[in-house]
Amino acid sequence: MNYIAGKYKFHILSFGIIFFLTFITYFHTSSFDFTYLDDNTIILNRTGKMDSLAKAKNFLFEPVFDEASNVFYRPVLNLSFFIDTLISGGEIGFYHYSNVLLHSFASCALFIFLCVLGIGKKASLPISLLFALHPALTSAVAWVPGRNDILLAIFVFISFTCFIKALETEKKAYYTPLFFCLFAAFLTKETAIILPLMFAAYFFLYRHKIPKKNALAPALVTAAAIMLYMYFRTATLAQSDGNIDFFKTVKNIINASNATLWYGATAFLTEKIILFPQIKITFLHIAKGLCIISFFSILSFIFRKQINFKLTVFGILWFILFLLPTYSMANNIYFTHRMYVPLAGLFISVLAILKPVAQAHAFVKKGLYLLAAGLIILFACISYKQSFFYKDRPSFWLNAVEETPGSRTANIGASKYYADTNEPDKALYHAFAALRISKGEPSDILTQIADSYALKRENDKALFYYNKALESSVLNFKEHTYLSLSKFYEKNNDRQKAVEIIEKGLKLIPKSKILLNRLKILNDEDGDDGYIITMKAG
Repeated sequence: MNYIAGKYKFHILSFGIIFFLTFITYFHTSSFDFTYLDDNTIILNRTGKMDSLAKAKNFLFEPVFDEASNVFYRPVLNLSFFIDTLISGGEIGFYHYSNVLLHSFASCALFIFLCVLGIGKKASLPISLLFALHPALTSAVAWVPGRNDILLAIFVFISFTCFIKALETEKKAYYTPLFFCLFAAFLTKETAIILPLMFAAYFFLYRHKIPKKNALAPALVTAAAIMLYMYFRTATLAQSDGNIDFFKTVKNIINASNATLWYGATAFLTEKIILFPQIKITFLHIAKGLCIISFFSILSFIFRKQINFKLTVFGILWFILFLLPTYSMANNIYFTHRMYVPLAGLFISVLAILKPVAQAHAFVKKGLYLLAAGLIILFACISYKQSFFYKDRPSFWLNAVEETPGSRTANIGASKYYADTNEPDKALYHAFAALRISKGEPSDILTQIADSYALKRENDKALFYYNKALESSVLNFKEHTYLSLSKFYEKNNDRQKAVEIIEKGLKLIPKSKILLNRLKILNDEDGDDGYIITMKAG
C-alpha cells in the first residue's frame, strides 16, 4: 500500500486538488431547482418514480425520450438518475451533488488520459484543472441533464486510456475495462460512435511504435462492443418510428461546420458564454480565429524540431470529429455543454505545441504555469457566477431572453414560464416573438399561443391556434398539441370531446405514450397526469 501511495503520490495529490477546486466552484448548485430547456419534458419525472430495481427495465429498454419519432437510445443517463433516486429518495440537491462529483471524476479521468498520451503529469494537472473549471462547461455541471456529456467523457477518457495501454503492453487486463467503458459510452450518447474513428487515427499516427499484432485484440474488443450496442439499440428502437436520414445528416454537418470556429473561440474565451448562442460568423470571428491560428503556427515553425506534430494532429482531429454529431441535427442550437468531450482535444493540441516551448526556456515555463494559475482562478470565478443562471426557471429563461432576444427557443421557454405563473399577456408577448423569429415548423409555438389564450379564457382564439398547430407535419409537436387541446376541452367541461381528441391523436400516433397515458386518465384508469419523459440533454 505504501509502495502504491509513493508511486502515485502526485496522481493522488492531483485528484485531491481537482476535487477540491471543483467542489468549491460548484458546491452551491445543490440548492438549485431543476431548470427547463423544453417545458414539454420534465427532468426526472419518470426516473424519479423508479423506486425499485424491478422498475428499471422500463427505461433500460426504451428510447430516452417519449416521442412518436425517436432516434435516441441513452439508458446510462436514465440509469444514473435512477441510482440518484434510489439513494436520495428524489432529493433535488442530490442530483446536483452527483453532477459535481461526476464532473470531478471526469476531470481526473482526463488527467490519467493525458499522462498516458505522454504529456507528463506536471503539465497534465493544470490542463485538467482548466478543463474542470472552464466556463463553457458550466452548463454540463449546473444543469442536471447536462450530465449526459459528463458521463460520456468519463467513458471516453477511460476507454481510450485502456486502448492505448492495451496497444502498448498487450496486457489482457485492459481488454475488459476497454469493452465495458466503450459499450457504456455508446449507451450514454450517440457521439461515442466517433471513438472507433479516433482509435484508428491514434493507431495510424503511432503505428511505427505499435506492433501490428498488438492491435488485433483491441480491434476485436471494439467491434464486439459496437455489435452489442447495435443489437440493443435496434431491439429498443424497433418499437419507435425513428430513423436517420444519412444524406440529410451529411448536409446538416456541412452547413453547420462553420460553428467549429465559434466553438474554438469559446474555448479560448474570445466569445461570451451565453445560454442560447446565436452562431453568426462575422469578420471579427474570422480575424480572431486567424490570430489564434497564426500564433500557434508561428510557435510550431520556430520549434518545429521539438514539437510533437502527431499529438497536435491527434488533438485537432479529436476536437473536430467529436463536434460532428452536434452538427448532424437541422436547426441546431450550439449549446456549450456539447463541447465537453471535444474541448479535451483542443487542450491536447495546445499543450503539444506549448510544452517544447516551455522546455526550451525556463522563464517561459514559469510564465506558463503562472498564466495557467491565473486562468484557473479566472475560470473558477466566471463558472461560479455563471452557474446561477441555472438556479431556477426564471433565472434561466429571463436571462436567456435578455442575452439572446432573437432566440426562438429562449422566447418560447419564457412564454411557457409566464403561462405557468399565470401571466398570459407576457406569455403571449414572448410566444409571438418566437413566432416572428421562427423559420421552421412553428406548431409548438402555435400550441403555446393557444394555451396562453386559453389561460385568458379567449376560447375562440385558443381553438383557432390549436387547429392551426394541428396542420403541422411534425408528429412529436402534434402529440403535445393533441394533449393540450384535450385538456382545454376538459377544463371547459366537455370530457367527451377531450376523449375524442386523444383518440384522434392516437390514430395518427398510435405509439404515443403521452396520449395513451392521457386516455387512461380520461377513462378514470391508473395514469399520471404529469407523465412526461426525461429532459432532452443534447
